[in-house]
Amino acid sequence: MEAISVGAEDGAAGEVFFMNNLAPRFDTMDPPIPPAIDAQSRYMQRFVVKLDSRIFPIPVDQVDWIEAAANYVRLHVGATTHLVRATMSSVEGSLDPRQFMRVHRNAIINLSRVQEYHMPARGSMSVLLRDGSRIPLSRGYQPTVRKMLQDQGGPSKNSLPNSTSSDHPIS
Repeated sequence: MEAISVGAEDGAAGEVFFMNNLAPRFDTMDPPIPPAIDAQSRYMQRFVVKLDSRIFPIPVDQVDWIEAAANYVRLHVGATTHLVRATMSSVEGSLDPRQFMRVHRNAIINLSRVQEYHMPARGSMSVLLRDGSRIPLSRGYQPTVRKMLQDQGGPSKNSLPNSTSSDHPIS
């Protein structure tokens, strides 16, 4: 799928529309050719953001993390951010779950940008990204993160910190 953001002027957020990632057809006499269905084509490949009079694509793999901002989402791409009109749930549903994970009601992270998961016995759990951003990890999403770590050959369930273990990060 593809997201197109329109209507952003003078730093205001644009609206995001999700579309299938199909090349435009100029020959209307021929019937459309259905795209090959593979795991990647079911998910959004890029955001298309309009800023002032420019429109440019942002490949999803360049997005470090996505932050909720009321009826908008803020794309964090390196040192820049782009505010677009979309809900977290619509964006989450269009992203590949093997590449992106929701870790908080206000945050979706790009798993390839994770440096470490910080799960102390007490206090705020978080995810540290390679750029130094610390993203909160809510308790509601903790089981999903633990399962993902175990599925990737990470620590066993018994070695993950719990309410009685000491404070230490999981890498």
